[in-house]
Amino acid sequence: MLTHTMTYKQMQEEFFYDMNNLLLPHLIKVYDKRAKRAILKTTKFPVIFNPVYFTSKRQNRWIIMYYAIDKKLAHDACCVILLTVNTPEGVYVYRKDMGTDDMLITVYPPHFFSRYRSRQLKDDSLTTEEVIIKFFKNNFDGMIARKDNIAEAAIREGYALGEVLSLECNLVMMKTFITNKMLKEDQSLGQIWQNMDQEEANFLKKSGNEKLIAKVNDYMLRAKVQLQLKAMIAKLQQVDIKRP
Repeated sequence: MLTHTMTYKQMQEEFFYDMNNLLLPHLIKVYDKRAKRAILKTTKFPVIFNPVYFTSKRQNRWIIMYYAIDKKLAHDACCVILLTVNTPEGVYVYRKDMGTDDMLITVYPPHFFSRYRSRQLKDDSLTTEEVIIKFFKNNFDGMIARKDNIAEAAIREGYALGEVLSLECNLVMMKTFITNKMLKEDQSLGQIWQNMDQEEANFLKKSGNEKLIAKVNDYMLRAKVQLQLKAMIAKLQQVDIKRP
């Protein structure tokens, strides 16, 4: 079972061993054909399916969400693969996308989902798992860029910012979530920092320095265009994989 106290190498080995030897055979046997049929019947894209769950013999708990950008991907459906790890401070999520060649694992700490809840969802009635599911369903197709010690992603609902944990083990951690509203072009970098807690502000100042400040300023200057482009994206369809 993957634990938060493992070394980065141990995390990587446990993640891929369990995924390749226990999770993927289960998905191929039970869900892949259902996902293919569901995609072929879908008329609106992109589409992401409601999650399915699997707990392996090694006691790793997985959440899987199949998705497709268009009907052509029905024969080789992609999916978001999430491994959840309970810790005293909350739930950590380890993400891998099947259908891509990238071996990157992205870690999302409890603090990230706390910020997503308070800044985007603004709903204290949701459980932690409901918040996690909503984030990945609404932002399943963001691309992560890595440079030096910084990891960042422009996603549908805003901007995720974090750090590279290990280049050797292909591990990054997203530290905080910034909404599209916070990135409006009439806001200054100082105003964005005012909306963050001290831990986040210290992280931004420490790990980003001038390059990060330039990045954030660049996002603010281009925010209006970014929002217009996102508004043109077809509304995301969310459906279940039906049993045969």
